[in-house]
Amino acid sequence: MSNIAGVESIDVESGVPVPSVNNSKTLKSINAPDDADYSSATFKNCTALEKVGALSSVNFEMFRGCTSLKTVELQESVTTIDSNAFDGCSEFSSIDLSKIESIGY
Repeated sequence: MSNIAGVESIDVESGVPVPSVNNSKTLKSINAPDDADYSSATFKNCTALEKVGALSSVNFEMFRGCTSLKTVELQESVTTIDSNAFDGCSEFSSIDLSKIESIGY
């Protein structure tokens, strides 16, 4: 689902893997169930992405280059953030890291 033109929001149903949406210039939000399965670099370079909620994991380069990303909500079970997950997220302003035990280099 790379380079999806014009799509601003994606709703993912339970049991369906979250699609990789690299390089989207229009995607602003994604709504996924608590049990969502994310791959590495799922949202890499999605420059319009502003908010992602209820993440069950934060994988390698997941949001790298998401220059508009402001808010990320993590589930209570998330204790690790992989390497370069938020590299280049220059507008980042809100995340609760109280349960995080490990952040990748």
